[in-house]
Order: sequence, then C-alpha cells, then structure tokens
Amino acid sequence: MGMKQQDMLPDVRVVELDPAYILHTSGSTGLPKLILHTHRSAMSFVDWAASEYALTSADRLTNHSSHHTCFATFDYYAAARAGATTVILTPAVLMMPGSLSALLERERVSVWYSVPAALVQLSLRGDLETRDLRSIRWVLFAGETFPGKHLRRIRQQLPGARFSHVYGSTEVNVCTCYHLPETGDPGGPLPIGKACSTARTLVADAELQPVPAGEVGELFVRGSTVMSGYWGDPERNREVLVRRPAGGGLDEVYFKTGDRARVLADGNLAFVARADRQVKVRGHRVELEEVEAALLSLASVEEAAVFTVPDGEGSSALRAAVVVGAVTPPAEREMMADLRRILPPYALPAEIAFVDAMPRTPTGKVDVRALAGDVMERTAHDGE
Repeated sequence: MGMKQQDMLPDVRVVELDPAYILHTSGSTGLPKLILHTHRSAMSFVDWAASEYALTSADRLTNHSSHHTCFATFDYYAAARAGATTVILTPAVLMMPGSLSALLERERVSVWYSVPAALVQLSLRGDLETRDLRSIRWVLFAGETFPGKHLRRIRQQLPGARFSHVYGSTEVNVCTCYHLPETGDPGGPLPIGKACSTARTLVADAELQPVPAGEVGELFVRGSTVMSGYWGDPERNREVLVRRPAGGGLDEVYFKTGDRARVLADGNLAFVARADRQVKVRGHRVELEEVEAALLSLASVEEAAVFTVPDGEGSSALRAAVVVGAVTPPAEREMMADLRRILPPYALPAEIAFVDAMPRTPTGKVDVRALAGDVMERTAHDGE
C-alpha cells in the first residue's frame, strides 16, 4: 500500500545552523526576550550534557522547570539523546515538597536539575530522611546562589549523589560547570567552574581586553551552544553579540553575559555579581548578592531577597524580604542588630519584610519585580 499524503515526512531540508526553536525569559525584570536557538546550538549542548553526566537509557530525569526555559533542553532533549525517561512533574506534585520527594522515590529518579530554591524546599520540607532516594546519582543546580547551610544539609540527606554547579543563561545553554568534591565541604562561595568543551570564556574590560587573573571583569562567552540572537531585536543583538579580532582579518563573536566574574588561582571562574545588581546607595556601591548572603548567614533565615526602591531624595534605599523557619520569628530589630556585625552601615536594608513565600519565575528563581511590588503594597497598606 502506498503512503497517504498526511503520513509522509514533510519536504523540509535544514542545515544545523537553521532555527530550531525559540525560548523566552520570564520577563520578571521587563519584557520577555525571545531567544532563537539553532539545531547546532541545541544538539551541541545535548551531546555535551549526555556525555558529561553519563546519561544512559536507565536514567530517569525530571522536568522541574517550564518548557520555555533552558532547563527543559536538558530535561527533554538530553534525556531523548540517551534514550532516558523524563518523569513529568505536575503542578500539584510541585506544590508540596513531601509529595515531590515521594514521587522521586516511587519513580526512582536518578538525575535532578533545578534552581537551588527547589532543592532548599525539598531539603527543609520534603521529609527526605523518610525516603529511599538512593536512585538519585547526580544533582545539578544553576541560576542563583546556593546558600552553604542548605547545600551542606541536602548533601548529607543525599549521600550517594554527586553535585554539580552549572552556569549559563538561556542565551548560551550551559557554558561552565563545577563538580563539587565527592567528599568534604568545598567551603566558601562555590565557583561556577571551567568552560565546557563546547565553549570558551573571557573575563575582560570594556574594551574586550582580558583582565589579569584574580581581577574582576565582565564575562563573555563564545561557542557552539550560543544562540543565534534575539528574535526581532537587532539593536539588542548588536549590544550583546560583540566581535573581537582573532587575527587574519577574522572576528570571534562573544556573548556579553552581563555577569561579572574573576579567574581563580586554580583556573575556575568565580561569579561576582550581575552587572545590573550593583547599585548605588547614597554614593556607595552595594552588591545586592552580598546583602542577601549576609541575611542567609543568619540561622533563622531560609530565603532572602534584596531590592532597591527610590528614597525620594534622588538615591536608592535597600529593602529586603525574608522567609524564616522559626515558629516565632525574630524581631526585625534583632535581625538588623545581627546584620550590623556583618555589613557596613550603607549596605543595611532600610526595612526587612517577613513573607511566607517568595514569588517565583517559571524556572523557580525569585521574581524580584513581583516581590518588590508585594512588599511596597503591603507597606503602603500598613501605613494607612
């Protein structure tokens, strides 16, 4: 019997540099950016990931993040590349850490990939001590800082798993990785590691000249996993896809990440801060990540987020929101007293709001824009 017209493969011919799909950012800090990836950028990442994490048909991955995020490229495409299974996590399961850990046990999930916040909730409220999670062999996390106290705890709860800190935005997939030592505490802030085999990194100044090792510069990335560009946004593409002379009249094209980093003595990269998260407070430069780290160092604080608001005098004021685990939370003045022993006066938040939970983007990161709106609205209401 001949094939019916609708059963025949479409007569579409593509090369690896043709468009494959568009991902988009959450838009939590503005309009979403539409990010165009090619067959080559997708498969280059997928092949690297399947090899780096030794994925096989026996593995069982999950889909913690939304389909439009770069996490999904790993969750679905790398799994398919290895013939592995992707266990679908429904919104109902994701809502309750206890239900999620039960599913991980029941489905024998072996590889997990998410933002640290999801792992923090699993560790604190997932009843991990009561689960048999020996099937989990590798935990990957990316997208935000993993507070040391939470990371140490979940490593103790999952002693058979390896842990990797991976770095890379939706525009570049994963471009660096750091495998934590299998034993012992690495101590201090985790590096983001060294460039993957698919990428090259450059820590440079505004003129694209490399800065000396140990000095802070902006991080640039080039490689086969980098996007083609932002769909329908030529002006932004000119800003972030920058050319650097490579000799012979040729240029290398680098993606301008907007992150500041430095090269450590062992060759690993250390993430310093987002360029757009360094703010001026009454003439002083403040790294919002450093203020968040100070809050997270307090025993009672489970999660913390810091943002700025206009102070009415032409400058900015710091505000913070925290989730605390204590049944009786400490008073704001007690928390401020603890912070004064850690931070300089100009880096202290003007106010600290206690919230039950942080609003999240589809990848699980804190939605700072929504959080700031909620906190400011509550403050205005309380002042009425």
